[in-house]
Amino acid sequence: MAFNHVTVLLKETVDSLNVKKGGVYADMTLGGGGHTALILERGGRVFGFDRDIAAIENAKKRFSGMDFVAVHSNFSRIKEETQRLGIEKFDGIIADLGVSSPQLDDAQRGFSYMQEKMEVDPNYFFKETAFLHTFLSFLNQDGNNDEEQLEEL
Repeated sequence: MAFNHVTVLLKETVDSLNVKKGGVYADMTLGGGGHTALILERGGRVFGFDRDIAAIENAKKRFSGMDFVAVHSNFSRIKEETQRLGIEKFDGIIADLGVSSPQLDDAQRGFSYMQEKMEVDPNYFFKETAFLHTFLSFLNQDGNNDEEQLEEL
């Protein structure tokens, strides 16, 4: 599956990293690899994190033979993954939080408005109702959401 995703503010984001040749960078939300491609082009080494296996497989092919390491993991596990990979420090880290176009476009593998599922990685499946409950908990800081209110949604 090809990732057809246009990275927003690509140049501005990578410029802010001040990429140096041989520098070590983390793309915490690899996705289609737009940021990673430009960092590699500028001479950086990139560790690309994503929990979406399709993004990881796409990046492995796209960046084969380059100074790139794909990390199939959620960015919340950066500490454990950097220890496992023997990385002492990064010269820069980026995280483009959100979803990418392929996750929205293909109901079989991403967030779907057409089906009752929301998944990036099939190992982390959850129903929309669980998502809505969590979301409403954030809105209602005391966490006491009315169950009838949830059922109406």
